[in-house]
Amino acid sequence: MARWLGIDVCGPSIRLALLRSTYRHTSLEALREEPLANHETASAALRAAMTGLRTDSSATSLAGSRSFLRRLALPLAVQKELSNVLAYEVESTLPFELDDAVMDHRLLRRSPGSDAPNTLPILAGVANTEEVRDRIGLVLRGTGQEPQRVGIGALPLANLAQIAPALAQVELAAILDLDDDHADLLILRRGEPRFMRSLTRGVRNLPAEADALSRDLKQTIGAWRVSGGEPLESIFVVGSGRHVPGLDPWIQGELGIPALDLPRPSLDNVTAEQEAQLPRFAKAIALALSLSRRAIDLNLRQGPVEAQQSY
Repeated sequence: MARWLGIDVCGPSIRLALLRSTYRHTSLEALREEPLANHETASAALRAAMTGLRTDSSATSLAGSRSFLRRLALPLAVQKELSNVLAYEVESTLPFELDDAVMDHRLLRRSPGSDAPNTLPILAGVANTEEVRDRIGLVLRGTGQEPQRVGIGALPLANLAQIAPALAQVELAAILDLDDDHADLLILRRGEPRFMRSLTRGVRNLPAEADALSRDLKQTIGAWRVSGGEPLESIFVVGSGRHVPGLDPWIQGELGIPALDLPRPSLDNVTAEQEAQLPRFAKAIALALSLSRRAIDLNLRQGPVEAQQSY
């Protein structure tokens, strides 16, 4: 049995999801939220939220705006020197030196007709080393132990397919994480992450800023299409903004894409009250699931900030 803690610190409050994993089942132990405004530091808010909780390992993430995600297609011939070639390809697109950064990558499944043959489709994530250290320190001060994983923006949301298999059955779908002051859009191909973008606008000032938010979302989906992406079939909406009145028909009207609830997750021991809160805590739950062996997001705990493993 293992207890996994997901720590979402990318909004105006800290949200925690504690899962318990056994051989065949994953159950929900707790959902907690603590406003940052009520505390002098984020680590103090995390300590308050942790009251009474016990955990074996934890995972958190950097905001998408503080990291970089690149999708590349490299020749098969470079596979033996992939790390070196990947560093060379990514470095020219960064606003800082690669020596000051940490990077993780994963090979993607080849999409019939969309990925060139004889190439390796790769998703790479990069962030400044000091920012990753700061996030590790925040969790250490708040929980007493370092996080085993530091994810990137909305990318951990792809792990929700572990408890909502229907996500992996849709050819092309997006998960839109709407919060008060920001939004993250993650595009999945059969459950595998392919594209991500973070927006600096959320639902706090709706409906006054509805046109501006619509413009940001259209530009994001346009960037996906320009990169060779195909039309989306649906958008699954999560986050604290999920329950904004009239949100679904607004998304359908502005983007021409159906807005849906996430499929009901296969989590044990979920109360009726917790079930209503699952969309709000989707990111924290996804971060907890990133601690499983089936995680498909990226982990910035690499190189100089790599997590020390022990028995």
